[in-house]
Amino acid sequence: ATTVKPGGLMSLSSGSGSSAGGALSLSSGKGGGGAGGALSVLTGSGFTVGGALSLSSGKGGTFGGLVVLSSGSGASGNSGRVLLGSGVAASGRGGSVYVTVGSGNSGSGGEMVLSSGGTGATTVKPGGLMSLSSGSGSSAGGALSLSSGKGGGGAGGALSVLTGSG
Repeated sequence: ATTVKPGGLMSLSSGSGSSAGGALSLSSGKGGGGAGGALSVLTGSGFTVGGALSLSSGKGGTFGGLVVLSSGSGASGNSGRVLLGSGVAASGRGGSVYVTVGSGNSGSGGEMVLSSGGTGATTVKPGGLMSLSSGSGSSAGGALSLSSGKGGGGAGGALSVLTGSG
């Protein structure tokens, strides 16, 4: 019989402090005449399920920590891109992507703001495109739903669709 054994554990952490915890920085190298070094974080493949990847900030006594995912700026060209997606299924359903905002138990719920970039160009240039669409299907297209929140004791949330002025 084959014995199944787990792989080795690797842990990378910084120290605790009486006023603030120690910082942990992981960075790749700077490119002198070309591209900067890549930094990859990959989980292991599994026979049934691939490894999970969790990125979160710590719990605070007053406020939770901040998580920032952003691309670099371009000194003389375009800035970088941020891509967030799920994998393609060889047989089965495609993966899901959920973006959620926390609820408040003594204040308002958190905000979600999606906006495309504007332009500061001195020549005539359009603002950034924002597109929201559902998927195509072999029998029916995917549904697209926009709804505002329900009000417990007052009015429900407003739903506005506005065009820009010329």
